[in-house]
Amino acid sequence: MIKMLRGVSYVPEGVPVYIFGAGKAGQILVDELKRKPSIRLLGVIDNFKTGDIKGVPIKSAANFLQDNPVDALVIIASMYVDEIAEQLSQGACKNIYNGHPLAMALMDRKALRRTAAVAAAFLALLSGVLWLLLS
Repeated sequence: MIKMLRGVSYVPEGVPVYIFGAGKAGQILVDELKRKPSIRLLGVIDNFKTGDIKGVPIKSAANFLQDNPVDALVIIASMYVDEIAEQLSQGACKNIYNGHPLAMALMDRKALRRTAAVAAAFLALLSGVLWLLLS
């Protein structure tokens, strides 16, 4: 059964944590989880990408399932939640969370902050131009 991840504060401490998905949503969740040092983020799982995300290693799903970390918590950061959950359940992985909605909300929040910053800068510039024109 897939549980919904409502926030980073709901990730249990001391449990090995992996994020499935190395795309933008996965990158956002890596950023958020790294801010909480008590979370043991051990890696990112992806079917296509390799390397690392900000120092967190990316491993293939095949390698992850071969290692068979039964006690690991996997947060799915992809819109293909059902397919990935099926892939994970073929191994012994049973602690699966849907983190995609949380990642989307975090992305929206970041975009909103950027938009607000641009709007504030524009208003400051506009008020300066108006002050010059009216003085």
